[in-house]
Amino acid sequence: MFNNYSNKKLVIVFAALLLIVVVMFIFDSNPNESTFKKNIVDINKSDVTSISIYPGVNNHKEVKLFKVGNKWKVTLNNNKTADVPQEKIDGLLRVLTQIKPKRVAAKEPIKWKEFQVDTSGTQVKVFEDGDLVLDIVIGKYVFKQPRSLSSFVRLSDEEEVYEVNGILSITFNHKPDYFRDFHLVFDNNTNWSKVTFTYPADSSFVLAKLNNKWMIEGVETDSAKTVNYLNSLQTLTNSNFVDNPGKESLSKAFYTITVESKDKGTIVITSFGKDENAIIHSSMRPEVYFKAGTKPFLTRTFVGRKHFF
Repeated sequence: MFNNYSNKKLVIVFAALLLIVVVMFIFDSNPNESTFKKNIVDINKSDVTSISIYPGVNNHKEVKLFKVGNKWKVTLNNNKTADVPQEKIDGLLRVLTQIKPKRVAAKEPIKWKEFQVDTSGTQVKVFEDGDLVLDIVIGKYVFKQPRSLSSFVRLSDEEEVYEVNGILSITFNHKPDYFRDFHLVFDNNTNWSKVTFTYPADSSFVLAKLNNKWMIEGVETDSAKTVNYLNSLQTLTNSNFVDNPGKESLSKAFYTITVESKDKGTIVITSFGKDENAIIHSSMRPEVYFKAGTKPFLTRTFVGRKHFF
């Protein structure tokens, strides 16, 4: 009799404690937790075949990146295409796969505008063999103390707004030219034996390697200055693309640099003009033209012989 009474009492106490726990869970839980996802991006980087971005800086017009064989291309605003370096695609996919929600910032469409995940945001679509595997809107970013940077995102077919780490717009809110290959030269100057500078009047000269020393007219150059220049030339870049330059703008070469490389052969960099509007061309990118953009680009690239002493 006593044991039955004790067992009944224990059951009642246990039931009461269980009820208290359930009630506390209900009232203490964040109302957003029911829809919180630990992962909102699920893509296989090696299977991605195209990425469509609708950035605000491009009036939300599509910037399409797509794979042709093993190479990536971008569709330009003139409907032509250009090469995209693999490292830029890798960077985009790395940022996407690293998106991890910190919290649910909002659950109602009325809040979308506040976080710029409405039509003002940058929409990104990812495809694997033609199948849409990710459709996300990237909104504004905020700075929080201490040294915390966050962005707000929303899956296009959902209402929840998530706060995630980082400034995503830096990666995705760009015009088509941003994704192109900026390089005019891509080689290692240890392969070079001679660099010829062909300039107006009598200012031309030749920088030649002799017994692993760089010389101009038989005089050894300053090694530090020479190495610094050659290092900058071997990865020469410019982002001021010029598509379809007029024939008149290519009629006269003012400055020419000719590099002899045992790996790449002859590399020729030409400036058609002598100011910031000069058209720049490299034999390593025969289908691409650039504008100098600034005088410093010209003065750092087409240097005189005094630069090496």
